[in-house]
Amino acid sequence: MPRVLVIDDEQSICSMLEGCLIDAGYTVDSALNGRQGLQKIREHQPDIVITDIVMPEMEGMEMIREVRLNYPNIPIIAISGFSGLANLDYLDIAKCLGAGKVFAKPISNRKLLEAIDELLGAALEN
Repeated sequence: MPRVLVIDDEQSICSMLEGCLIDAGYTVDSALNGRQGLQKIREHQPDIVITDIVMPEMEGMEMIREVRLNYPNIPIIAISGFSGLANLDYLDIAKCLGAGKVFAKPISNRKLLEAIDELLGAALEN
């Protein structure tokens, strides 16, 4: 099964997403910030990355830029729980930086799994 990397500074979000993804048959790694996420990418080369935007040490925007620069074929899903209009701006910027899909938290498991299937399918076609 494909390997998914989940990056979020909230352990509860990581655990929830991990459970959903494992139940769906994916192999899952997780990291609590973008710096740890980049290390996991170097170590395990995931098939797809799901990243939060606002995190300590290395936030999601910088992490997305680094992934696009060094691993241009890995699809990215950006998620953000930041409230209000700023959240829309963050997600729009993440999309411009190369996230294939963006979602505001909370995200439904069904929508997340559909997005993963779509992005992995597109990656296989390229």
